[in-house]
Amino acid sequence: MPTYDYKCKECEKVFEIFLHFSELEKEVKCPNCGSKNTERIFSIPHISGETVAGSGYARESSPAISPRPRQGMGRGRGRRWKGG
Repeated sequence: MPTYDYKCKECEKVFEIFLHFSELEKEVKCPNCGSKNTERIFSIPHISGETVAGSGYARESSPAISPRPRQGMGRGRGRRWKGG
């Protein structure tokens, strides 16, 4: 059964709840204060025990770029294509 994150608009508590897809429209009661004034919030899915953000996805820094230009495919060092 999928887990959804909700936030209570009364006490500001964020909590998880297990719901079937068919139950998404029902009112959800806050386990902290009992209010039904709650809203479903976006959460990052858990994949293989890690969150998507924690697994290196969308890293903020790019890998270092080598200052040396790379050789093209099929070329060896110092060899040039002579054509024909």
